[in-house]
Amino acid sequence: MDIDSRLHEAGQRWRESQGPALQPPSLDSSPLHVTPSRWRKGFVPVAAAVAAAGIVLGIVSLHEATTSNQVPAGWTSTPPSSVSFPSPKPSTSPSVSSPGSAPTCRTSQLSVRLGNGGVALGTTYRPIVFTNRGSSTCALRGYPGVAFVAAATGRQMGSAASHNPQQPGTMILIAPASGASALLGIANYGNYPPKLCQSHPVSGLRIYPPGNTMATYVPFETASTACSTQVEQLNVAAVVTGSTGQ
Repeated sequence: MDIDSRLHEAGQRWRESQGPALQPPSLDSSPLHVTPSRWRKGFVPVAAAVAAAGIVLGIVSLHEATTSNQVPAGWTSTPPSSVSFPSPKPSTSPSVSSPGSAPTCRTSQLSVRLGNGGVALGTTYRPIVFTNRGSSTCALRGYPGVAFVAAATGRQMGSAASHNPQQPGTMILIAPASGASALLGIANYGNYPPKLCQSHPVSGLRIYPPGNTMATYVPFETASTACSTQVEQLNVAAVVTGSTGQ
């Protein structure tokens, strides 16, 4: 007798000694009895269904884990510190120089004088010449401020020069040692009635370069007389390129 038969026989004798409580039910009488062949046939599809359910649950769990941290459309999120982005490249567009790119000429960097002119219909025309004595290009645009200066007091006398609209104001670039000019008209004080003019001696002109609040003084070469009232004895055109004012 082999060892398996002996073990089976010993187990049978022990169960019989314990009474009927431990006797296994008859395979033929048990309502739960399933033959081995039927058990194997039923187990295979059940196991397949369980395995499939496990795969589905795993996919659902993975989907929830991967989508729980997604950012809604239209929102932004801070990228991880381990992610690096390329630095913006500098612009390669060429820089375009325009008249407005030059700074306004300051009074302190300009020399101002009266150029040669002429006389027509009782009015003397002389250009106010602005020369750039600085080391860089600067710009002037528009009309200078001009007024007579009283010989006795050094104060402004009469009204400031009116603007001649015949020349529109444009931006004028003035390179170092170059100049620009504005044509000044000085009406003879004798053109006005004495009571309306009330003439007084003047020593020169107070001139404000366009865009400046600091004036410079330009003396006349000879003694002159001008009206002390608000008659329009002076008129000035806008600054243009060159030294003639035209």
